Amino acid sequence: MLEPVLGFQLPYVTLFPAVMMSAWLGGLGPGLLSTLLSSVAAAYLWLVPARALGVASPGGLVGLLIFWGVCFAISSMHEASRRAMNSLAAAEERLRATLVGIGDGVIATDERGRVTRLNPVAEALTGWTEAEALGRPLSDVFAIQDEHTRQPAENPVPRVLRDRRIVGLGNHTLLVTRDGRETPIDDSAAPIRDADGGIAGAVLIFRDVGDRRRSERERAELLQNERVARLDAAASADQLKLALEAGRMGTWEWTIGSGLVKWSHGLESIHGLAPGTFPGTFEAVQREVHPADRERVAESIQRSVAGGLPYHVEYRIVRTDGAVRWVEGVGQVFRDANGRPSRVVGV
Repeated sequence: MLEPVLGFQLPYVTLFPAVMMSAWLGGLGPGLLSTLLSSVAAAYLWLVPARALGVASPGGLVGLLIFWGVCFAISSMHEASRRAMNSLAAAEERLRATLVGIGDGVIATDERGRVTRLNPVAEALTGWTEAEALGRPLSDVFAIQDEHTRQPAENPVPRVLRDRRIVGLGNHTLLVTRDGRETPIDDSAAPIRDADGGIAGAVLIFRDVGDRRRSERERAELLQNERVARLDAAASADQLKLALEAGRMGTWEWTIGSGLVKWSHGLESIHGLAPGTFPGTFEAVQREVHPADRERVAESIQRSVAGGLPYHVEYRIVRTDGAVRWVEGVGQVFRDANGRPSRVVGV
């Protein structure tokens, strides 16, 4: 039917669409197969001699070679296009899987600040679904305010698009969800650049920091309570020290393993020693006891340590000025985690 119209001038015109469609649908292989079949059809139907599979004229052969070359180029370009589309689809799927699996909320916008993507965490935090948010201004979906003043806070994305740099939110920012709930968040926004380095949009990443804020408050309260307890303990210790000194009493502590003995200033004063001059050894304690009472005092202490019993004894001391004084000692044995006597504390 086409012979009267085309003659033999354009034998391949009607075959190019078949090659293009085959290459577009199947890539290089189907495109080349369509080229081969089209060449056979053209040679049989239109090339001289007609109705025969052959090319008699040099012009027909050149035309056939040109047809092959053009069809190969068409098929190759469609193959490259298919690979690029498949690669883009794979990258899109990886991005989708990443956004679904990430634990932070992610919102992407175009260069005008309109929403182009929300991940599931962002949907949960904002109360908007991706289908509802697409194309809307970011301020409609991501409404934030200052936690203290309750005034609207500056959205970081316009600054990103304007300044072309990463921008973070200030502290104490609340995200107001679609249904009015308030969630403390922190976030940052960064520009999305195209292949030429221009700004194609922005990406906003944010997270719920409510649990962290509560943990920080609880920790601050614990630290404050601990400080108060320490101050109270220090005040109680000072009061006890003043009470002991006012009652002419002193305290001591003997660490059994090391043999170290600590005396309070009040006890040093009772023995006629200047503050901080007691040597701090058990032998020094024995030297302070009257020679006639040393053995009895040592036996009393050893019985208490061996039996874990309270220590109580009256004995004489010899002060540094030679004066003799009667004193009363009361102590308690303390044990370590293994049940062994570790120290004795007394008054």
